[in-house]
Amino acid sequence: MLKRFYSTNKNNINPGDVILTTLSRVPGKKLLSEKGFLVEAKGDNILNYGGRLKHFLFPWTSTIAVDTFEEATNKLRQSAAECGCNAVLGMKYSQKRFTGDRAVIIVRGEAYSLGDDKGDAN
Repeated sequence: MLKRFYSTNKNNINPGDVILTTLSRVPGKKLLSEKGFLVEAKGDNILNYGGRLKHFLFPWTSTIAVDTFEEATNKLRQSAAECGCNAVLGMKYSQKRFTGDRAVIIVRGEAYSLGDDKGDAN
């Protein structure tokens, strides 16, 4: 069964959990997806995303570009089913935030802790 985590949830994510999360870019990797393209980044990376996620180590990432909030929700559900995810980490974005280069990123790896929910999602 999927475990769902949001940016304000302080529950721990266990090492080895497969995590689905909604992010648009990865600092240091300049990982911006283009509509209709699949972008992959490999290697161990520390993700610090707008103060929300800290010490997030992941070895494998792929992005799926979306146009609307509804499409993103559907992609999350579909991807979760396909990869057998047991954890979902998501932020509550408005539909506007899912336009342009906003993407759904599937993350497999270890999450050590959740940061606070302060900071912008840019």
